[in-house]
This record gives sequence, structure tokens and C-alpha cells, in this order.
Amino acid sequence: MFLISKIGRRTLLLYGSFLEGVSCLIVALGFFLNHNESLKEIAQVLIILGMFVFVAVFSMTLGPVVWLYIEDVLPPQEIPIATSANWLSASLVIILFPIIVERALGGRPELLFVFFTCWCFGSYLVNYKYVI
Repeated sequence: MFLISKIGRRTLLLYGSFLEGVSCLIVALGFFLNHNESLKEIAQVLIILGMFVFVAVFSMTLGPVVWLYIEDVLPPQEIPIATSANWLSASLVIILFPIIVERALGGRPELLFVFFTCWCFGSYLVNYKYVI
């Protein structure tokens, strides 16, 4: 909570969106390099590093800030709807990730992480333009 009150919600959303995009890009790069036998060790380090950065950044920015920001921008009767949408979206990503990677992308997770990268950078632009 100290970090949020000191830096500000909007700033944390912007940094979080941008750094999440960078971490997804690192993971995607790791999966791309993983196809080259001579670069497998570097690829594995990039994947683990990207995932670690993703979790750490999310824990300090997007994770807690969204719950605080919701109360500022929505009337009380709409908060349960936003909360349900948040949990449903997270659940769908968790459930559909392996299905999409195997069936739609032919076992190539790097393509899904490129999509996540674009989504995070898009989120940055939306946060920059619309979040007060």
C-alpha cells in the first residue's frame, strides 16, 4: 500500500502495463530461441527470467492497483460485476492457454506470448489516454 500511495495509481498502471509487455516479449523471445539447439540454455534462462519479472511486476503494480482503482471509478453496485469480469477473464486465460497453444498454434507458445505482449502494450496506451 505504501508504494501505491507514494507513486500513484496511474503511474503504477503505466509502469505495470509496459513492464508486463517487456516481460512477455522476453518469454516469447526465449520460446523462439528454444527451437535452436545451440541456444536452448539461453532460451531457458530468458523464459524463466521473463516469467519471474512478470510475476514480480504484476505483484507490485497491476495486481493490487486494479482492486483499488475499481473503487474510485465505479459506483458500489457495479463493483461486483467488475470483480466477476476480472476473475472470469483470468480463469479463461488459465483454462484456455494450453488448449490454444496445442490446438490453434501447433505447440508454439511464443505466438501466444507475442499476442500477450501486444495486449500489454495496448493496455499501456489505453491507460495513458483514459486513466485519470
